[in-house]
Amino acid sequence: MRGTSILIPVKLHARAKGRLAPLLDPPTRQQLARVMLEDVLAAVMPAVGPLVDAVYVATADEDAMRAARRHGALVLEEADQRSESHSVDRASRLCAEQGVAALLTLPADAPAVLAGDVAA
Repeated sequence: MRGTSILIPVKLHARAKGRLAPLLDPPTRQQLARVMLEDVLAAVMPAVGPLVDAVYVATADEDAMRAARRHGALVLEEADQRSESHSVDRASRLCAEQGVAALLTLPADAPAVLAGDVAA
């Protein structure tokens, strides 16, 4: 039973940060998405235990899965990725099936998120 958890939906890095296409080339946008996910994971993982029971990452992106596992998050692997809303809905159902009663959804690219933000 996991009462309260965090969900981080992660878009395929190949499609990430599309609005920055006029300014950044695809490899740079992909790297930016990776770095931002690492920052979010580093900020939220200390909340596991004292504030939440688990952190879940919902994604079809292999790099994101590796990052999630490296940080100790649980991966909800997606076979296909239609939209962020679809990913959140599916992951929310899976979390509820695992006993999650409350789920905080955070974007993988939340800028400058801190552990204190999660506590608040």
